[in-house]
Amino acid sequence: MFSIFGSRALTIRNSVKDKKYSGTRLFPFVMICNIFLSQYLNIKCEIYHYKIDKRMGGCNVMSGNVEPKGYKENPVLLPIPPEKRLYGLRTFSWMMFALNVCIPMFFLGTIGLSLGLNPVQVAVGAFLGNFAAVIVLWLNGIVGVKYGIPYPVQLRPSWGFRGAEIAVVLRGIVGFGWYGIEAYNGSLAIIMILLYALGYGGRNPDIVAEGSFKYVAVIVLPYVALATYVMWKGLKAIGRFVDITGPLVVLYFIWLLYYLSGKSPVTQIPAGVSYFSTPFAIYLAVQTNWWATVALNISDLSRGL
Repeated sequence: MFSIFGSRALTIRNSVKDKKYSGTRLFPFVMICNIFLSQYLNIKCEIYHYKIDKRMGGCNVMSGNVEPKGYKENPVLLPIPPEKRLYGLRTFSWMMFALNVCIPMFFLGTIGLSLGLNPVQVAVGAFLGNFAAVIVLWLNGIVGVKYGIPYPVQLRPSWGFRGAEIAVVLRGIVGFGWYGIEAYNGSLAIIMILLYALGYGGRNPDIVAEGSFKYVAVIVLPYVALATYVMWKGLKAIGRFVDITGPLVVLYFIWLLYYLSGKSPVTQIPAGVSYFSTPFAIYLAVQTNWWATVALNISDLSRGL
């Protein structure tokens, strides 16, 4: 939720100055539809996995503790047997919702509008793109649900032991970058909320935004410390954390939709591009690819079911 406010700070001046039809004004509506759509599709697929697995008596292939022979294994990478699974569908659902709330998601609606699509076409593109991504999520998530193994172990049959390490390191490098981006925006959001609550600059959006960029360094360290601690404690701690924060994010989006419904009414749907045009194809690729990393790594989370 903090990243939501942080991203909003980056566009707040445009939204204040530009009162015409623009991506800045419409992006919250597209964003909210996109979140709930992809959330619904992801949960439906994982419920299917979960029910099939339970019907088969759990992941009987990994019914006990696995002891590697001929090599030493990182305990974190060992399969999680059914009796030691860390959370249920409720927690996993909150995880899926939290995965939707990230920096790239806030640009999806604006990208579609900048390509010449109208809001209806943006919504259609969001549905088709997310549906394609969910197919990959579904197929990749089977390994985690059925066998309890994470993504690095899932790579070994195709990459080998050494090759899998290369892929995991490359994934980590990208993760470092996004960790910094999300930490900065989360810290920026916290300081924005604090300054606004304290009446900084008469709660003028421009002044609050400028002050937030000035004092953001004060929040970065505790923010990163908390996020690192939760991740260090593992999947169980992450599950407990999203059980608390997930409902708060849902309540926030309900309020945001209600608030914006009176602030930025769309009275006329402009003409868009053809559904078979290059801009629409590009938008479909954008909507699919923003889920690509999650689709590849979903077994890291589905193994806890």
